[in-house]
Amino acid sequence: MEEPRVFRDEFFPQLLLESLREMRNSGALCDVILICDGEIPAHRLVLSAASPYFRGMFNLGLKESKEERIEIECMDGVVLRAAIDFMYSGELKASDDILLPLLEASSLLQLGSLRSACMHELVQSATPYSALESCGSVANKLGLVELENFFHRLTIEHFEKVAFGDSNQQWLDAPAEAISPLFNHFSIFSYPAALVLKAILAWVLHDTSGNREEHLKTLSHIVKDVNKSELDSKLKSLISHKPDIYEWLSSLCAEIPPAGEVPNKKELQVVVVIGGLSPNGPIKTVECYTADSPISTSWTLYLPDNTQLHHTRENTVRTNLIDRIVPPMKCARVYAASAFLDYEIYVIGGECDWAPMSGEASMECYNTLTNSWKSLPGVPLSQSVLEVDDEASEQDCLRLVGAAAAFVEGDLYVCGGKFEVVKHGENIVYAPPSKWMLPFGFSKGTWAFNATKNKWRKCNPLLQARAYHGAASINGVLYAVGGIGATCKEHLTDCLDSVERFEPWSGVWRNVKLMPSPRAYFGCITFSQYIYVVGGHNLDCCKDTVFKYDTITDNWHVIEHHLRTPVDSLAACSLKYPVDTPKNVQTHAFLLGGRNSHSGIRDANIYNFATNRWHCLQSLICGRVGANAGMLRAPATDPSAM
Repeated sequence: MEEPRVFRDEFFPQLLLESLREMRNSGALCDVILICDGEIPAHRLVLSAASPYFRGMFNLGLKESKEERIEIECMDGVVLRAAIDFMYSGELKASDDILLPLLEASSLLQLGSLRSACMHELVQSATPYSALESCGSVANKLGLVELENFFHRLTIEHFEKVAFGDSNQQWLDAPAEAISPLFNHFSIFSYPAALVLKAILAWVLHDTSGNREEHLKTLSHIVKDVNKSELDSKLKSLISHKPDIYEWLSSLCAEIPPAGEVPNKKELQVVVVIGGLSPNGPIKTVECYTADSPISTSWTLYLPDNTQLHHTRENTVRTNLIDRIVPPMKCARVYAASAFLDYEIYVIGGECDWAPMSGEASMECYNTLTNSWKSLPGVPLSQSVLEVDDEASEQDCLRLVGAAAAFVEGDLYVCGGKFEVVKHGENIVYAPPSKWMLPFGFSKGTWAFNATKNKWRKCNPLLQARAYHGAASINGVLYAVGGIGATCKEHLTDCLDSVERFEPWSGVWRNVKLMPSPRAYFGCITFSQYIYVVGGHNLDCCKDTVFKYDTITDNWHVIEHHLRTPVDSLAACSLKYPVDTPKNVQTHAFLLGGRNSHSGIRDANIYNFATNRWHCLQSLICGRVGANAGMLRAPATDPSAM
């Protein structure tokens, strides 16, 4: 039987919303009035369709389900009106001063789209003073770990201006819950301890009631890095009328002779490329490049030395090159999933070292603070073995390859991938992308890892099983882009142009607009509200094109300037929330290694988001196909001194 033809009117959803909005404005068929600093007429059906909060209120037998007038006391009327307007339009029209309460309201009303819009606007309008205006504490309250971290970093990046500049009154008036996290953030150690302590004392003494003095005791880790000479010469005059505070500080200060002025030493941004397939086989080594350095800088096997100008409590410096050599992974990995956050990068699956079947895809994490790898619980795969090979034995090796990973507000999400069973004694074959790949083992699985609990949880599966795809996180939403999967009609492997988005709040995957053309084995990077698909393969040939997806407008664009050469299986990385987020600041992405036709390459390129142009870097030490990359922070002070 011939399948029915489908006609889709792209304008119909917009016309429907416009009609509903007009009906609400005219009061037509409104069946509920929300009382919140005035009356807000609305339709129960629209509120229920848009918000699980209202859906529960009207459909679970609560008293509000029978009332025509309902009082809403948990938020301000202006905020609720803006949220209701969003439900009827899909547009956020709000001044900066209500973005934070609107973000809180979106979480209460379970409006994922509004929450994403608020997050985007807060980042775009952020200033160094945002953390002092409760942005950080609200983000912490809502569990938005990455957003909270962004606000704190932005303030710390401009710390001297914030604490001692012309507008330092905001610093002096800031509440304790906004100030405290800044001094427990590792980035604060990029400033001399005496300068940080001076800012703390100014804040403490600004409150004449003395209530802030109790917070000093929680900051002993700062005080211990101040020597007594600095205390007497720079800070004693501030606390001359507080002898008890001086005595307490003096008892904690380090016995270090004056060493002259210690200049500020910012944390460095380090690009790492990990594992992959070299001309000599799978490798487990790590290469490093300092993103802040000139383009002519070479790749190395060790972290940059960013501690020579910083005196620790023992007056020692870590200058030994051997201490900074990045150790290799515990096992070689090719086409692994990876995601990074601050000082850590997590690598999942893609194992190349044969091991008896363990029922999980192993995961290990590298940390620049300790310069070491550690093993963590792997993605549980035991239920997937029979889907791949019902004759698999415990002596065989089960692998997850081609999965994709991203951090979504603090939790690590891994989705898709391909299960492979390597028989005992067999060698793993790394063939170029091909439509003749066996169409078995593709996964729809989605898992989330909580580092605090050190546990995985299973989430709702993808709509389309896919592998060798991209994953990206924008404004609290996870995206799965392209890849390869099995076709239903011909039982063949096919390249995909489909894209899905997952809101952790609702736990549901939904399709969004298709890519301009199918693509897999590409580099996937993010910047602001955009996802970039760089290079890749369509199972016929390598590609040099670059696509850009706007997560707000749900539109794809083809970037004018292509790659200099077609490439697939490359490693790519960029910062999701760059500290220098103001609109005119140039921020970059790194594209590393990969394969041109059938051979691996050592190319390293940098992409300028402001100009949409490519620039060459020094080549990698060795060619890497199917490697992983991340942009990590190198600490400004020796971790051993902490």
